[in-house]
Amino acid sequence: MSHPIDKLPAKEAGRIASHLRVFGLDPKIHFKGHLDVPEGKPLRLTHATHTTGHHALIKPRDIDHAKLAVGIPDCAFDGMNYISRFPMQEPVCVEQDRCDLCPDAYRRLRIAAHCYIFGPSYRYAHMKTAINKFIVPVLESEVLVYTQLDIRSELILGNEGRPIVLIAHTINFYPGGSIRVVGNCELIVQSTYVNYHTSQSSRAKIFGEGDGVRINLGTAQGGADGPDASNEGNKSKADNGKNGTNGGCCDSGTSPTNGENGETGNSAKPGQPGKPGESIHPTVWYIQTLNTNVDVVAKGGSGGKGGNGGKGGNGGDGGNAGTINGPATGGKGGNGGDGGAGGNGGDGGFGGDVAIYAEDLTTKSFNADTAGGIGGKGGNGGEPGLPGFGGTGTPNGSNGAPGLAGVPGTSGLSGRNGTIITAKITPPSISTFSPMNGPATGGTVLAITGANFAKSSDGSVVTEFLIDNVLCTNIVIKSSTSAEVTTPVLNPGTYPIVVVNLVTKAAAASPLGFTVDAA
Repeated sequence: MSHPIDKLPAKEAGRIASHLRVFGLDPKIHFKGHLDVPEGKPLRLTHATHTTGHHALIKPRDIDHAKLAVGIPDCAFDGMNYISRFPMQEPVCVEQDRCDLCPDAYRRLRIAAHCYIFGPSYRYAHMKTAINKFIVPVLESEVLVYTQLDIRSELILGNEGRPIVLIAHTINFYPGGSIRVVGNCELIVQSTYVNYHTSQSSRAKIFGEGDGVRINLGTAQGGADGPDASNEGNKSKADNGKNGTNGGCCDSGTSPTNGENGETGNSAKPGQPGKPGESIHPTVWYIQTLNTNVDVVAKGGSGGKGGNGGKGGNGGDGGNAGTINGPATGGKGGNGGDGGAGGNGGDGGFGGDVAIYAEDLTTKSFNADTAGGIGGKGGNGGEPGLPGFGGTGTPNGSNGAPGLAGVPGTSGLSGRNGTIITAKITPPSISTFSPMNGPATGGTVLAITGANFAKSSDGSVVTEFLIDNVLCTNIVIKSSTSAEVTTPVLNPGTYPIVVVNLVTKAAAASPLGFTVDAA
């Protein structure tokens, strides 16, 4: 029985098969489905949408598997300073149970896991064990597989905040077609060809100039404004001082008491800080051929405005002096309360990182709006409380002092702009191999020569070899030009050997085929 993957050239079939295998999917079962997004009918696509393609929720084996499947390769960060975007996190003890993790420790692990996958993983090697224990069990990705996508309207991806992996042999964009990501999701696209189909008359309709692929990651949600403090201090006006009592009527009499001081008005509460704007999550495109314009929107959200400080309470009036048997001083007026400080503005969110890796990268233009969000303004300081009046007497009591105005909040920092990474990747290649044939039962050890064979820094295999879309076993990368593999069980026939770099997703096929002998 013929499958869609059998109809593709060996290099393209091997590349798709390798993509699927990373997620534990079988190319002869799960590579299927042609999806047409009609003009004027946007489509929201999740793992639960019923289409002819294959949809799945996939859990990674460990954090390295997650990075290989959905992340940005470490090589993207060679020679670049991303320290501020990927902050260092304090390690978390792995001896405790998950239920014993404090919220701050869990938050640090979530940040570290995200940075490990989408940033330079070596910065978080000290947290790898804890990430695998506490975070990996709750990670999952949505994987959407199609033979072809025709996008004539808006294709909306994302729902539950999971990374979205879109695997398709060919993605065709038409006028009015675009991809939009919602729900704070990462997007990973693995495709052989990304094309744009248009006519001269439709160009102005899309970009105003030229034509091309539109990737709309959107503008992240802005932070909420901080609430204002209550308008005044706990008491809008402090209690007045008590009046002095009159003296007695005995021979000597008593001195009248002074009026009591008015109370100080209460200081107001500060405004609450604005919430930070959300950041756009990264998107990564692995493409064999991209020869059209690209337009990206991935803007960070603005920070929320800080709340205004409350008004200080007014001071109480001083008490009046007694009026019989001699003079007495009136009570002092109370001081006004200080106004509350304004809340600080929230920081703006980061613009999105967009990485595009292609073997054939001949884009005519690349337009990107990946600005970070603007920081929120600080809240205004609260008004000062009014002073209390001095009480009457001989002499009158002095008036209180006014409160101090609240200090205004500081504005939030603007988010950092997103980074655009476009890289023309060099695929591995096969020049010769021997022997040239072997039995269908497999087990033939092949010596392969070529170029750009690779393995990871820890020695794990990142270069795969496939025959008829079936993975060879016992892969040993001896050098960048030499490898040794064992053939799997195969159907009789002659098949090119396909080599795939799992990190860059680049692939190549041998010029000659390996012959599988009939039993």
